[in-house]
This record gives sequence, structure tokens and C-alpha cells, in this order.
Amino acid sequence: ISVTGVQTCALPIFVKEGSRVLLVDKQRAWEPQFICDALGKDPRISLFPVWLRGLEKPDDDVRDLFRFDQRNYDAIIFGDVSAAQLGNLGPNILEQIERMVFDKGTGFMMLGGYQSFGNGDWKGTPIEKLLPVLLDAQGQIDNPLKMVPTDDGLRRYSYILKVTNQAQETNQAWAKLKELDGQTKLGSLRPGLSSVLAESDRKNPLLVTQNYGKGRTLAFAADTTYKWIRNPESKQVHARFWAQMVRWLARQEEMEGSVVVIPDSRRVAVRGELGFRTLVRGKDGNELDQAKFGGVVIGPDGKSTRVSILKRGNEYRGSFADTEKAGEYRIEVEGEGLRSEEHTSELQSH
Repeated sequence: ISVTGVQTCALPIFVKEGSRVLLVDKQRAWEPQFICDALGKDPRISLFPVWLRGLEKPDDDVRDLFRFDQRNYDAIIFGDVSAAQLGNLGPNILEQIERMVFDKGTGFMMLGGYQSFGNGDWKGTPIEKLLPVLLDAQGQIDNPLKMVPTDDGLRRYSYILKVTNQAQETNQAWAKLKELDGQTKLGSLRPGLSSVLAESDRKNPLLVTQNYGKGRTLAFAADTTYKWIRNPESKQVHARFWAQMVRWLARQEEMEGSVVVIPDSRRVAVRGELGFRTLVRGKDGNELDQAKFGGVVIGPDGKSTRVSILKRGNEYRGSFADTEKAGEYRIEVEGEGLRSEEHTSELQSH
């Protein structure tokens, strides 16, 4: 976790890379831990988990854990927590999140749980506006159930639900997954706004979405997807589903198969050199072996500086040394690659 330094000689800078995801849940076993494991396997996702305990008021250091002004989250996930718990973390936390989704396009998702949706105290809060379902239902469905993508989900939201490389095998892959341990009852859909991506084998909505301002939101009634993991194949499906769902929330699904930027470090000292390597992938996900790149680094003051990216050995590398100001630095790169054996080129950007 990045922290703000206080000594002039050692103030950190931050590098924006991929999707930044905030996960807020209570301290519990299984589901949130397996979500962390799944998202942690994707180098394009930086996960910041916050674990809540009870309703005690935290000290000032804990209140600042979210750091909305520094981290610029691309997606936020709420697990089995209450509005009261979130409210104790600082003034206007829920209002800030609602505005981040509406104005900035931050993605938001709530998971099923005993304090989620209509089971909790979310009615009348800014978070209620984000949800693609109304808070007019309470309780749990405790019977084991299968998660089944809808036709609309597979057609319009295939990026989330396509868990194999072959579209025709997706239904088979979902059918092979183990049953979930029930679900939270979701309320009524918002007429004309909500879409059901997946439902249970009893036809109860499980995964529902809507657009809210510039952001995308999801209601996911399950919280036992770890039950899917039984072997290496199902573990890969679980990880792929969670990573794709998060990148879709962050509106970064179009970055699949594009330029990859990998900083040598996500945190360096002021006046230190920020080095990074790049590569460009074709539409099949494989690296293109001949490439050329152009890039800029955008500093915390909004100033853009062009950087050269050259091939050094087997890698394409760039560096940036104008790190006088503490804060977040974002690397933006365009790349064009050529696959020699196919004699084709593809233009990608990141």
C-alpha cells in the first residue's frame, strides 16, 4: 500500500498502472480472501482491501485508508458491510463514492450478504441510487444453486461472462462449475435501466447491472464463488471471471490485447528515476515481435512530458527522471507492432 511521505528527501511518487480497485468487506474467511487471490493474479489490477470490524470508530490513520484524492479508484466493491460501518470511516464517505461513480465513471459493485442490499441499512443512502435493484426485498435463499448466464448477458455482456477462449464452450464451462451456497434476495429491477446478466437455475436474478451517470454498477447476489474452485481448470475460470468483471466495471475491457506498460516500481523517491518496459500484444493476446512506441508521462500537476522508448536487449524500455513533485504519475504509451511471419501490423494504445 502506498503511503504519503513526510520527509523532503523521501517523498514517494505513485505510478498509475491498470485498474485500481478498492475492496471493502468485514473480516471473514473464504469469499473475500479468494477474491483477493483471483484479482492479485492479474498484473493489470492493483487491489486495495479494507477490512472492517464492528461499529467502533477508527482512529485518524484508519479513516484515511481510502485516500480517494490520491488513488483515483477505477472500481469499488462492497462486501458484507453496513452503511453505518462505512459512515464511521469519515464524513461524507458514501456521498463521495456516489459522486465518483456519477461524475468520474468509477465502477461500483455490491456483493450478497447479511448486511447487503435490503438486508442492511442502505435504504435512503447515496449508495441506494447506484444499485441496479430496488431495496424492496429482504432475506437469503439458502438452497444450493447454479449460476446461469442469460441470453442477454452472453450477447451484450460477453466480456464478463466469457470464461473460455471459445465462445461456444462458455455455456459448458458454466455448467461444470459447482453450485453456490445460496444467494441474497435481490429487489425489483429498475424499469428500463437494469439488465440481468445471470440468474440462478431457479430463475432468480443473480447478477444485475445498470449505468449510473458515467459509471457502471453491478449487484451480485452471491458471495460463495470460491465454491467453484475444485481443480486448476475451475480455479482459472474463477480468476478470469473476477478479473473480467472488475476490468469491465472500470471501463478498461477495451484494453485487452493492447499495449502493456510495466513500471520497474510502483513507488520511487522524489528525484529518482522511473523506469518501465513496454510490449504490444496482438488481438490473439500474443506479443508482437517487432514494435515501435511513443509515450508521455503525466505528472501530478497535469504536465505531460514525452519519453523515448527504445529496444534494449529483448525488451523495449523507457525512463523518466523529472520527478520533482510528490504525487501520482501516469504513463501513457502508444505502440505499433509487427508479427514477422504474418506480415501484418496492429496499432494499439494504453
